[in-house]
Amino acid sequence: TGRSSAVVKRRAAELGIDESDIYQGSKKKIEAYEKVKKQFNVIDDEVAFVGDDIVDLPVMIRVGFPVAVADAWEELFRHAKYRTRARAGRGAVREITDLILKAKGRLDAIIETYTQD
Repeated sequence: TGRSSAVVKRRAAELGIDESDIYQGSKKKIEAYEKVKKQFNVIDDEVAFVGDDIVDLPVMIRVGFPVAVADAWEELFRHAKYRTRARAGRGAVREITDLILKAKGRLDAIIETYTQD
């Protein structure tokens, strides 16, 4: 994220994400993107990225699956392969996560783990 947020840091900790894997306060997101890409040994086409403003554009034009949230800066929609129905902070990440898991054929199995007795 381009901003720094204690909420993001706390949520990442809840999810077991190492603090060194959190990139906050960066106005040049492409630099953080390159670090993450190298760290996880992925290529642009394997990456989904969610954006909402102009600082996201350099990354969005590189990744394989660029996503713009419903209330994003209008220009981002031209570069997005998917536009969420939900706004930022209002379910957009859940929408994207479900979309990707469904496309990979994994959503039903995950749901089943929560619905089994």
